[in-house]
Amino acid sequence: MLDGASARISGRPTADGDFRFTVTATDASGATGQANYTLSVLSTNFVFSPSAGALQDAMVGEDYSSRISVTGGVGELVYSVKSGDLPKGMVLNISTGEPTGPIADDATPDDYRFTIAVVDSRGASGSAAYTLRLKGRAVTVPDIVVDVPAGSTPKNVYLNSGATGGPFVSAAIASVTPPNAGKAEIIEGELAAAGSFTPVGYYLRFTPNPSYSGSAVIGYTLQSALGTSNVGRVTYRVALDRVAAGEEIDGLVRDFVRTRQNLLSSTVKVPGLLDRRKAAVSTDPVTTAVTPSERGARLGFSSSLAQSQAARDAADVAAAGETFVMTNRPFDIWMNGSFLFHKDEDDKSDKWDNFGLFSVGADYLVNDGMLVGLSFHYDHMTGPTDEDAELKGNGWVAGPYASFEIGKGVFLDANLLYGGSSNDIDTGIFHGSFDTSRWMADVKLTGEWQMDEMTVLTPKLRAVYFTEETEDYSVSNSLGETIDLKGFIEEQARFSVGFDVERTLGLENGLTLSPSIGADIGFASLDGEGLFGRISAGLALSNNDNWNIDFLTAV
Repeated sequence: MLDGASARISGRPTADGDFRFTVTATDASGATGQANYTLSVLSTNFVFSPSAGALQDAMVGEDYSSRISVTGGVGELVYSVKSGDLPKGMVLNISTGEPTGPIADDATPDDYRFTIAVVDSRGASGSAAYTLRLKGRAVTVPDIVVDVPAGSTPKNVYLNSGATGGPFVSAAIASVTPPNAGKAEIIEGELAAAGSFTPVGYYLRFTPNPSYSGSAVIGYTLQSALGTSNVGRVTYRVALDRVAAGEEIDGLVRDFVRTRQNLLSSTVKVPGLLDRRKAAVSTDPVTTAVTPSERGARLGFSSSLAQSQAARDAADVAAAGETFVMTNRPFDIWMNGSFLFHKDEDDKSDKWDNFGLFSVGADYLVNDGMLVGLSFHYDHMTGPTDEDAELKGNGWVAGPYASFEIGKGVFLDANLLYGGSSNDIDTGIFHGSFDTSRWMADVKLTGEWQMDEMTVLTPKLRAVYFTEETEDYSVSNSLGETIDLKGFIEEQARFSVGFDVERTLGLENGLTLSPSIGADIGFASLDGEGLFGRISAGLALSNNDNWNIDFLTAV
């Protein structure tokens, strides 16, 4: 304010800037005069960010940047070091207030204290005191976070950025958490990105598992002449790609159902007239077989009331020194089982698929040329995959069968089965269950022709139709995310033709040696496996009284 008596201006300004005003003076006689003035008010309200205190640590021989900004003042601001010292090699940008490196290789590690001042265009000034810790040179790497939208592949991460202690000579993956989140690998230099310029150094390439969502943490290290760094972490925040995850799970389930169909089609067997006649002259109550192959092995057994009774009768007759006479009993109960373990030829893991089948049934011999019966079959399958997923299921089929001798030594067998299965899938990320219903029709034409006194030829012609419908199902992960999947139908028609040849040779001491060979070739159409085949060779040794040894190999 202006004092009228003394012409003194006083008071506290409430704003900065230039203020213009005119002062008029009047003397005792009434004469007046005036003059124009300008009053400049300078601001001293400078706000530093950070306000004061410790700046981020620096390291000898490394780049450094830590911006210091100021608000307030008028016009352009000029920064300076008012007192204290910066580490050797570090300079202060007078326009931005940013202390920058690189810090000299011979700088002394220590705690540095200094004051930074700022002056505006009107001469007002302010200052703030800071500290900075300079560390000795070492190999360190930072933590990095990358967001991965659904359905996308993250860009390669430049690991040299923010790392200290270079130049680096190698990089390594320390960990992938969780292990099934995806595949991580280190790549170098110009291979890391497509563009006009790619910084030389090491990059992390991460390919997420299509089914994975959530955080995937990749631990990594860099190495230089100074040593190996701490373990840095690149955290990928992966959004669920429902389409890709659903397609992967659908493919696993379809492969599982298709593989089990192939195994059931080739393994389900019911005894026909030819089998009944062989059982009636058997000397062993249980038939066992071991069938190794190139990618696994099959273990099997079979028995029946008719076979057990025939073996008992044969033993009694042999003990009495009498001649054995075959007896056909009208009613029979039978059972058989198979256990198969195998792996696909392109599977490089140490995991095996397991398949087991247990069958029981009863039949009635209507006359010498006709047999009818009912059968029940229970199957269990476990199928690990290359993706560390595991599928397993229990199933069943049951139905009537019949066998006819349509010509001398020519037999027609027919089998109709209906059933279903309950199954579980666990990919390590998603888990769920699915059910199926199935139909199977099997028709087989078999001959038994005596080539000479010691050789029997058994030609075979077989047709199988198998259809299995999987119901709609859903899977979920630990985050509570759910994917609904549509059911589907897998069906196949298998046609095959083949033969077995067995020759019986009598040895000393009453032993019988029976070598055999066999071959089958066929085609599985619709959703089947296509062309398939089998070549086998076997050897049986028995004393025709109470024991025998069978060995069969197949490829």
